[in-house]
Amino acid sequence: SILYQNDPFGTSVHASLKEIFEQSGGSVNSVPFQVKRPGLDLKIKKLADSEAIFIAGFVNHVEQVIILLQKSSFKGFILSHSGATSLPRTMPELDNVYVAAPIIYNPNYVFADEARRKYEARYKSFFTHQAANGYDFIKILAGLLEGQELSREGVREVFEGEFSYPGIFGFLTKKQGEHD
Repeated sequence: SILYQNDPFGTSVHASLKEIFEQSGGSVNSVPFQVKRPGLDLKIKKLADSEAIFIAGFVNHVEQVIILLQKSSFKGFILSHSGATSLPRTMPELDNVYVAAPIIYNPNYVFADEARRKYEARYKSFFTHQAANGYDFIKILAGLLEGQELSREGVREVFEGEFSYPGIFGFLTKKQGEHD
């Protein structure tokens, strides 16, 4: 099943997952919820017999759903997107929850592990992929703009060109004209 937030984020995640899963021969029970009044208790009751539930929504909704599923003694698999890595790691309800997460959470990835240790020591907060993204963005920006004219057109030219960057998320290559 896919329990998803009925907005552009949730519906896009739902559409992609559903398409891929159905192409592999599976079937999907799709249950949307509203951002402001999600009615999660009722939605979860509809999903009680699912083998697995993927939750696509804001982090606070993901947290609520995980807690409700655990309280209801849900026996299937619970899965979510990388936003779930922002939940407090001390939550016992997170045991046995599967999350699609970037490489920065792999303790064997030395570069990210070093950045994590420095970040957590300085900010007394968990190092999340949002923090890693910010770090990489600032480093890319500083590297690209070093020695360049700081004007709107100068910045645009730099970003429209090619560059490579070895960052926390691995080696990033941007080709001419790409906007990723």
